[in-house]
Amino acid sequence: MKKALYTILTLSVLAAGACKDKTTTTTCVESTVTVPQRDATALANYITNNNITAEFDSRGFYYTIHSSGDAKKPSQCATISIDYSGKLTNGTVFDSNTNKSFALENLIPGWRMALPKIGAGGELTLYLPPALAYGDSDNGSIPGGSILIFKIKLNVITKD
Repeated sequence: MKKALYTILTLSVLAAGACKDKTTTTTCVESTVTVPQRDATALANYITNNNITAEFDSRGFYYTIHSSGDAKKPSQCATISIDYSGKLTNGTVFDSNTNKSFALENLIPGWRMALPKIGAGGELTLYLPPALAYGDSDNGSIPGGSILIFKIKLNVITKD
């Protein structure tokens, strides 16, 4: 009787594990988008022509850290709360928000690459080529192929 009960219990545990939805597992890997040369050149020209002082990241974007924030930086699996504004190179603001919570893994590649450069309380400005933002297709009020500028303050890392 004990052997039968043990066998049933073991099979139940194995069956429950086999039925588990494996699609919800998240790997939270860093974005590996490659920036086309035409985008890299256009962004470099924008930075130069507008006398912007910014650091170049070898993954294809520019950034300026205004405040580095806490020592602890968000991982790719972090959930964060931020204040941000996004604008086009002509100065048109297309989006802004305060205390907005996001899972870092769900954001555009440029944000996923840049936000781990600062900790909670940190602020930066990002200059992103289209490949690290919304690409060559229109996205709402953002024309396809746009260089985008984001000012971001990382308020809190709520989950890491």
